[in-house]
Amino acid sequence: MGTYVRTQSIDHNVGEHGSVSLSITSGDVRVRGVAGGNAHIRATFEISASSDADADRIFEAVQLRVSRSSGELSAEENEGSHSVGSVIGRIFGAANRYELTVEAELPSAAKLQLTAVSSDGDGTDLRGEQRYRTGSGT
Repeated sequence: MGTYVRTQSIDHNVGEHGSVSLSITSGDVRVRGVAGGNAHIRATFEISASSDADADRIFEAVQLRVSRSSGELSAEENEGSHSVGSVIGRIFGAANRYELTVEAELPSAAKLQLTAVSSDGDGTDLRGEQRYRTGSGT
């Protein structure tokens, strides 16, 4: 087994007072407020796989689901069920074949909603409304 790195980049103009929602089951999340109206999310996946092709297949299956609309951007980990049992299975089970790091830049005055089950989070330079829901992590 080797480790392969894949990156997903997500860009959307939400406006200076737009809304960004992130939902991550496990992984590190860093959010930073920036000037302007553009939101940028970079998700880096470190994938354990037997080959490049295997890593590509896993990456296709685990990329963040993205929703864009006027003034809004949403990205969530593609985990299917978010039940307690599926989360525990994801964290401790054999299906855990990747590590995720999310770095997001969003307008400083934008609204942020971050849901993280087993994650460490960090936010800087944010002035807009912020809502955090965590199961564990910091």
